[in-house]
Amino acid sequence: MKKMSLTITGIGHAINHSFQLMIPPLLPFLALEFRLNLIEIGLLVTAFVAAYGVGQLPTGILADRIGAKNLIIGGLTICAVGSLVALFSPNIYILLTGFAIMGIGGSTYHPSGLTMLSHAFDEKGRGHAMGIHGLAGSVGQIASPIASGGIAVLQGWKITFLIYAFLGFGFSIFVFIRWRGKDVVSRTSAQAPKQRNSLRRLLSKAIIIVFVLAIFQGFLYQITTSFLILYLVDVRSYNVAIASLMLSLLLATGGVGQYVSGALSDKFGRKKVLIVLSLSCAVTALPIPVVSNVILVILILVFGFILLGLIPTTNALMSDLAKGSFGVLFGVYYLFAFGVSSAGPPIAGFLGENFGLGSIFYFSAGIAIICLIVTLLIPAPSLSQ
Repeated sequence: MKKMSLTITGIGHAINHSFQLMIPPLLPFLALEFRLNLIEIGLLVTAFVAAYGVGQLPTGILADRIGAKNLIIGGLTICAVGSLVALFSPNIYILLTGFAIMGIGGSTYHPSGLTMLSHAFDEKGRGHAMGIHGLAGSVGQIASPIASGGIAVLQGWKITFLIYAFLGFGFSIFVFIRWRGKDVVSRTSAQAPKQRNSLRRLLSKAIIIVFVLAIFQGFLYQITTSFLILYLVDVRSYNVAIASLMLSLLLATGGVGQYVSGALSDKFGRKKVLIVLSLSCAVTALPIPVVSNVILVILILVFGFILLGLIPTTNALMSDLAKGSFGVLFGVYYLFAFGVSSAGPPIAGFLGENFGLGSIFYFSAGIAIICLIVTLLIPAPSLSQ
């Protein structure tokens, strides 16, 4: 059961993030095609991220009741449809619609996938499992910018959308065949008590604080992945292919960071690891606009390790606090992590438009300090130490 859960959720995680990380390398091409400014680019990202976040809660509730299989199949299919809509977009409004459709499809994964892992692993091994799961998702994150940017450079941005549509449809078919009659979450949910606590009864002070933490961590992730390539192209004079590679390298070190931080949180406690990572994130982001290109590469790699290391540790903390009602609470958690934090890219776009793209990293450093403060407010007795 554990091996099956890790394998299927790992592949699903990679595909899910492939759709999200397909977008940043295409932004310079879309900006030229549709004559977009930085604020409009931020809104384009928000169309995906907001839909991605809003869909988390209803799919989280469904994950507790009907299992992961149908949610993942349906979500991947919707992602593929959204990619086709973006492919045939004659203007920015249809393009926004396509991005929103992809976001809705992507929203089905995390509540269902994380619910499956939470049922499969107890607290002692959960941080490690979340780390492996995060590392698998990073494979999709790492490969996607290189693939998306490379295809766009060689064949055009429309071909990128076409190929990703085939990817979504293809994996939907694979999941349907592979999981026929083997939906682990459905069996586990069927054994659970029929009477479930209401969301209000499930909420505690610690859980509410983690929801707030999710917003600001989401800001950091969305701002970084959305604007790093544009910063490298417009300010540092990188070409799109090299800038896309840099984003992939950031995500690659982030994959290692997810694995390491998840394991460390099992050993030293979630809160201690989150404090160190949040502070390190601020210290690393602050000098990025002023350092040389050589130091810039090093900082980007370190920043990726730290930034993505926050994710499995916070996921494991949320799982520890959920007390069995994983789907609904992960749904709310990702509603905040993606839905509310979708305000981040337009704000960063406004700063970039008026104060230069380098100012976005100062903004990120400030957000990381807020993450540190919020983490310090989490009640220690509620944590897995």
